[in-house]
Amino acid sequence: MKNTTKAHKQALEKVIMIGKEKGYLTY
Repeated sequence: MKNTTKAHKQALEKVIMIGKEKGYLTY
């Protein structure tokens, strides 16, 4: 369960980073 949570968190961070690069997120 811990590994799944860690992988999910990393995936979310990746999506946020991509969003920032594309200018979708301003924060």
